[in-house]
Amino acid sequence: MTSIRVHSILDRSVVNGPGERCVIWVQGCTLNCSGCWNPQTWGPRGGALWTADDLIGHVLSLDHLDGVTLSGGEPFQQAEELIPFVRAVRAHGLTAMAYTGYEVQELVKPSQLELFGLLDIAVTGRYRKELRTFDAGWRGSTNQTIHWLSETADHAIPSARVELHLRPDGGVLVTGFPPEELLSGVREVTNSSPVLPTEPKLKSV
Repeated sequence: MTSIRVHSILDRSVVNGPGERCVIWVQGCTLNCSGCWNPQTWGPRGGALWTADDLIGHVLSLDHLDGVTLSGGEPFQQAEELIPFVRAVRAHGLTAMAYTGYEVQELVKPSQLELFGLLDIAVTGRYRKELRTFDAGWRGSTNQTIHWLSETADHAIPSARVELHLRPDGGVLVTGFPPEELLSGVREVTNSSPVLPTEPKLKSV
C-alpha cells in the first residue's frame, strides 16, 4: 500500500476553507515559491508516512467536521497517494479542498487530473509575495484562483482570516493569512517565530 508523506496536521480550523476542517500539510514541494509560508515542508524526506486508511481514521475520529483541506508542501506531487484518501473523505460526506501552486493547465498527469476531479474546492497558482493579500478569500496572493468544483461546496467565505493556536510547548501556531504586524507581535510576545503545527501522533508505516 502506498503512503502519504505528511508534515503536520491541524485537527480543527475555520480559516482554511468553509466550515470546520481538518488541515493536512503534506511534505515535499519542488515549486519553491519565493516568500513561501511553509518552506519547512519543501524537503522530500521530512514528516512521516501515513496510509490512506490511517489518515481517514484520524479524520473520522474528529467530531463535527465539515471537510478536509490539503496544503503543503504540494499535494499534487503526491496525487496518486492522496486519491484513495480523498475518495474516502467524500464517501463519508465530508468536502475536500486543496491548495496547489500549480495552475490548472499544469496538471497533466492522470493522477493529478483524477485528484483535481475529486475535489470540491481548489485554490491554484504560485504564491507571489509581491501580490500578497489579506482580503481575497482563501488566496494568499491575488494571482491565485479559487475553483468551486462541486455543488456541495459552500461558497460562503468567512470573515475570519487568521487563527492563533497555543501549543503545549508554549509556541504559537498562526494559520490563515496574517498581516506582518500580527506575526511581529507574536514574535515579540513569545520570543519565537510562529510555526506550523507540531506532528501530532504521526504514524510511520
